[in-house]
Amino acid sequence: EFDAGKLPAGDYAFAVETMDADGNSVNKSEENGSVTVPEAAAPALPQLQTPTIDSAGKLHLSGLGEPGATLAIYANGKKLGETTVGDDGKWEFDAGKLPAGDYAFAVETMDADGNSVNKSEENGSVTVPEAAAPALPQLQTPTIDSAGKLHLSGLGEPGATLAIYANGKKLGETTVGDDGKWEFDAGTLPAGDYAFAVETLDADGNSVNKSEESSSVTVPQAPPPPMSCTPYVVQRGDWLSKLAIKYLDDMAAYIRIVDVTNAMAAKDPSFITITDPDKLEPGQKICIPAK
Repeated sequence: EFDAGKLPAGDYAFAVETMDADGNSVNKSEENGSVTVPEAAAPALPQLQTPTIDSAGKLHLSGLGEPGATLAIYANGKKLGETTVGDDGKWEFDAGKLPAGDYAFAVETMDADGNSVNKSEENGSVTVPEAAAPALPQLQTPTIDSAGKLHLSGLGEPGATLAIYANGKKLGETTVGDDGKWEFDAGTLPAGDYAFAVETLDADGNSVNKSEESSSVTVPQAPPPPMSCTPYVVQRGDWLSKLAIKYLDDMAAYIRIVDVTNAMAAKDPSFITITDPDKLEPGQKICIPAK
């Protein structure tokens, strides 16, 4: 037996030759067993089913064709890409998001060298609508934690990039999660009154929409650092300038002892309030500041 594979279309007559070990002809039959190889049948014209647009605005094409054939997909005469027909004779092609407008599609069968074999008429018209503008992002009530840091959060279009503003000044950007929620930590802002706005940005960083300033908040003044001093019980023979020299190496530093003691007395009544620096009584509690 001998399988000759596929021959070009035409009429053929066959002969058989006996060869010796050196490849020389021993004998050869007359040509006979004529056969005609027909022209290969042209592949069926591919078919396009009704295009569909999903909820995300992506265009999906599908249809029928010769199993294994390579197809080129066109929209309004422009090639979108290629796909291959499956063994079941079905094909699919995802065109992604197309600009808004009206489209008619054609499908072309390609040979192994990329040449056109046949091409359908334009059909399967579809209108891609204008993309809906993203909803205006929402800002919830800002919060300030115990460390004085400002936290912002709200709602927006999933995946959208948002710019956050305070009193018209951009603080930074954040991204809306798949659940439609976003968060932004503004850190510690200087004391003052703030109103916030949230802006949706497109892929190029341009503004799509921006909320009005809202959700005002007041950042309070940071409390003064605690005073550092050492409690001291007045002994007989003590006076302020003497204590200033002993603990602060400076007679004039008695004024600091007065200021610190009076500040502590405002918070802790166990300390005295010094109204006359020249008058101290044994047993009174004062506060000696650090050097």
